Amino acid sequence: MDVVLACSKAQVLGQRIAKKFSAELVEYETKKFSDGEIYSRILGNINNKEVIIVQAGYPDPNDALIELFLVVDACRSLNSRRIRVVMPYFPYARQDKRFNRGESLSLHVIADLLKSMGVSLVVTADAHFKEDYGSYDFFGIKAYNISGGTVLAEHIKEKFKLDDFVIVSPDLGSRGMIDEAAKNVGAKTMKIDKKRKSETEVEMTAKDLDVKGKDVLIIDDIISTGGTMLKAIELMKKAGANRVFAGATHGIFSKDSFKKLEKATTYLVTTDSIQTGVMEVTLAGEIMKVIEDSRVYF
Repeated sequence: MDVVLACSKAQVLGQRIAKKFSAELVEYETKKFSDGEIYSRILGNINNKEVIIVQAGYPDPNDALIELFLVVDACRSLNSRRIRVVMPYFPYARQDKRFNRGESLSLHVIADLLKSMGVSLVVTADAHFKEDYGSYDFFGIKAYNISGGTVLAEHIKEKFKLDDFVIVSPDLGSRGMIDEAAKNVGAKTMKIDKKRKSETEVEMTAKDLDVKGKDVLIIDDIISTGGTMLKAIELMKKAGANRVFAGATHGIFSKDSFKKLEKATTYLVTTDSIQTGVMEVTLAGEIMKVIEDSRVYF
């Protein structure tokens, strides 16, 4: 029988997964001491049970990882039968390769730690280091990468009763997302070519930009500073789009990007991979499919 343990940064997603599974949500406590150290304790019974640990890699990714490691260790000490980690927004995802001599392969280090602690499966969502979806080898751990694109598109389509709309990819990294989403909701697609001038400034162009009078949904894997999304919204508006919706699997919203995006769009939405004020879409259903399959394949 599965039980769900929701870490401090993924309380909402953890509760939604437990509800989807009709699974027990394990009682758990954590706190941070005045010197910054983290304390974690599992209060519920997980003896001989399969545990799904749910955590988010933002905010404070280092704290999130330490808490995760402590919880995995506690699960082992309490004789859990199997440990699976659901961490849709996985920290250090951009450090999956050595780009310069002397760099640490940070993502590999994290995977090695989880593997050594007995984690049998890791579930990610629109991981930065993966261009496709499905099962993959996460440095020696069995893993599965899901997409938030379809659930975001389904939510917008249903909420605003859209029949004919265009799903737009603001850059190369999100093209797999929008192709899958468009196929599943019956929408057309359009791709934007992006050239980054600096960390916060981008230049965008699109061939055959036919959105005049049409509703447009721009989907990206992550919104951080918001520069890419804001530029894409501006491009769609200049091309005469009717309504412009924006969605992302992971909403970081650094600095004042959240306010700017809310003002610029008809509607802004994210999944619950990170706890935000607009996380109306849940990944729980997609995660449940993977966990159910993992009983067979993993």
